[in-house]
This record gives sequence, C-alpha cells and structure tokens, in this order.
Amino acid sequence: MSNSSAPGGTAAAELDVFQHRTVELERLLHAASAREVEREREIGALREQVELLDIAHDAILVRRLDGVITYWNRGAERMYDIRREDAVGRASHELLRTAFPSPLPAIERSLLEVGHWEGDLKHTTPRGVVIVSSRWVLRRGPSGAPDTVFEINNDITARRAAEEERDRQTALLQRQAQLLDLAHDAILLRALDGTIAYWNQGAERMYGYAAAEAIGARSHELLGTRFPAALPAIDRALRAEGHWQGELEHTRRDGGTITVESRWVARADPGDAEAMIMEINTDITARKEAERMRSEQQQELIRLQATAIAELSTPLIPITDHVVVMPLIGVLDTLRAQQVMDTLLQGLSSSGATVAIVDITGVKVVDTKVADALIRVAQGARLLGAEVVLTGIRAEVAQTMVGLGVDLRNIVTRGTLQGGIAYALSRPGARGTLA
Repeated sequence: MSNSSAPGGTAAAELDVFQHRTVELERLLHAASAREVEREREIGALREQVELLDIAHDAILVRRLDGVITYWNRGAERMYDIRREDAVGRASHELLRTAFPSPLPAIERSLLEVGHWEGDLKHTTPRGVVIVSSRWVLRRGPSGAPDTVFEINNDITARRAAEEERDRQTALLQRQAQLLDLAHDAILLRALDGTIAYWNQGAERMYGYAAAEAIGARSHELLGTRFPAALPAIDRALRAEGHWQGELEHTRRDGGTITVESRWVARADPGDAEAMIMEINTDITARKEAERMRSEQQQELIRLQATAIAELSTPLIPITDHVVVMPLIGVLDTLRAQQVMDTLLQGLSSSGATVAIVDITGVKVVDTKVADALIRVAQGARLLGAEVVLTGIRAEVAQTMVGLGVDLRNIVTRGTLQGGIAYALSRPGARGTLA
C-alpha cells in the first residue's frame, strides 16, 4: 500500500511546486507589466516636457559642466539658426562665441556656490549678434554632485537696441539742451494752454525767473504778455500755418518791460491736444529804443530841413534897421503863403522894422488865393505897426488882379523893387543904419 501511495504523493508535490512557480511567474509578469506601464508613462511625460520645451520661444539647452551640449530645443534652433544635430555634442561657449559680463571662472564659482546664475550674454551666431538674458540652474545627480547645467536664454537684442537708442537720444537731447542753454535767446516749450514744460537759461537771464519757478506756470500769465493782435486770432494763425512770428511785450520779474521778437513753432499737429509749442524770444528792447530815437531824430531833421527850406524859399533880407525885403519866387500856394506870413511877422517882431517890402517879381501866377494871402500878410504887418510895400507887379499880373476884383487900396504898391526901396527909405524914421 505504501508503494502505491508514494507515486501519488510525488505527483501531488510536483503539482504544488508547479502551481507555486506559476503564481510567482504571473506575479513577476504582472510586476514587469506594471514597470513597463510606468516606464511608458514616464517616457510619455518626458516626451510632453520635451514638446513643451520645443514650443517655448526661449532658447533652452542642457549642458554638462564642461559645457558640452546634451539638449538643444527648437527655440534655440530658431534663435541661433543652428540645428539641434549641429549643436548637441558641441561646447556651448565655443559654438556661440559667448561674450560674458565678467570672467567665466568667477561666474562658474558663483554657480557652484549658490546653484544658479543670471545675467546678460552676447552670442555671435550665423544670423549675427544676439544679446540674451540668460538664467543658469545647476542640477545635481543622485549622489548630490553637480552634473549638468540647465540654461534658458531670452532674446533681448531688440530691447537692448531700443535701450541704446533711447540712451543715445537722451544723450543727444542733453547735448541739445546744453546748447539751448548757451543760447542768448529765451527758449521755452509750452502746451497749447500755455503751461511751460521747458525753460532754458537764456529765459532765466532774460526774465529773471528760474526754471523751477517757470515750469508748470502759464507763460502769458507769468510774463504778462501784451500781444499785437487778439490772442485767439494768433492761435488760429498758428493752427493754420504751424508757426507764427511777431513782436510781444513781456514784464520781467523785476517789473521791467521788454519787447521781444517772438517765433512760435508747433511740434506735431497744432490741432492735437498733446501738441507742444516751441517759443523763441529775442530781446529787441534796445533795438526798438534805437529805432524810436532814430525816428525822432529823422523827424527832427526833416523839421529842421523844412524850416531851412522855408527860410530859403521865403528869405527876409534887412536893408536898414527899419526896412526889410522879402523876395518871393515860384509858386505861392496855401502852405507857402502861411510860411510867408510866419516868416514876415516873426522877422518884423524880432527886428522892429517898420516897412516890409514884398517883391512878387518871381511869382509866375497870381490868383485869388495868392491875392488873399498878400492882403492877409499886409493886415498882419499893420497889427505889428509896420507897413507893407508890394513891388514887382507886372502888367499881366495887374490885369489879373483887376479882373479878380482884388482891393489893394490899403497896400502901397510900386512897379519895381528899386521903387519900393526908394519909397521905404523916404519914410520918416525908416532910413536908419544900413544893414
């Protein structure tokens, strides 16, 4: 019975071992399958991360501590115009000919000490110079030792160019402002409402207000501007033409008044609310005063010349202490008749003469106005106690005067100047001393 049971027992034991091994195999297969799924999941996650890195606009690369590139994303390809297969395996600083803001050993020491570094780099690539804002992060291995560097570079070439252009423009404006400050003229920049935004040193000197006092104030109120025309009309001309020029009167801080030649130029469209007006004012006070004095001198000279001409055209010649002769030549119009009257009466008054001989031999035309003027001269002389003798009346003049009905009964007449002088000298007390 024991013999029959032994084979059966052996078979059962072998079956148990087989079942146990089957279970173990299934467990191992299940574990392997789980690991495969996890590995696939990790690979998928890595693939997604790589795809995200490739979508990024920035250049992203991974390199060993010796600089050799192990990863190069699509952003790096676009930024540097270098393909991934041409970059991986190359030393990044040699590939990109990197220019550092400080010595590379100092940067690497800082990276090892703090685990990251950030700064601006200049790279030279097939597409030209690229300036980047670079961020480095140190990655450590399982043992804690540093093994790779994760580098993200953002292209700031355009921004840096804009900053450099802004700096250049700022420097240029500073130089221009310095030149404007050297100008003798007052130069100011103001808004359409007159609010001052710029006030050069020439304006400080001219008006006595410091820039800090003037900026923010309204120019026309600050300077008490007096315009040659209504301000709205000037503003309309400025809006239409983009510029205006004229003379203004301004009041300085000390109360003094100056005259300026003012030139306004609109920066941008004067119809724009944001437009600015550049105003350049030249002090012409001294010039205007010189012009005024010159004008007065010219007027005085004209007056003196007119007086001299009048005296030459209506000369009063003394014959004796009591006899004067006034020979008239040319046209005797209303103005000259008044000059004759003024000259004769002033001469009689100053000399005390008692006889005035008016010779009209040289007067070509005698009409009613001339005759009336002669009568008034005689009347004025009589009021001064003098007698007028009219000489040089030609035959045609006599006919004209008779035809005009001129009454000369109160005036002594003689045909010639010599006859008039003889008559005058025959008057009692008229001989006197010969002049």
